[in-house]
Amino acid sequence: MCMVAEAYYRDNRDKFHFDYEIIDWDEVTAALPPVDMDAVLMELANPELGKEQL
Repeated sequence: MCMVAEAYYRDNRDKFHFDYEIIDWDEVTAALPPVDMDAVLMELANPELGKEQL
């Protein structure tokens, strides 16, 4: 299996270039307001969520 994977990589090197940027998640999200996850989860558990309001 490793030989097949290595051959695939060798024959398709152009598919293995990724344009990415590593970010500091804590720095990026520091200015965002805190999220009350209990309230979010309670709303998601609401059986009326997504139903059309009349």
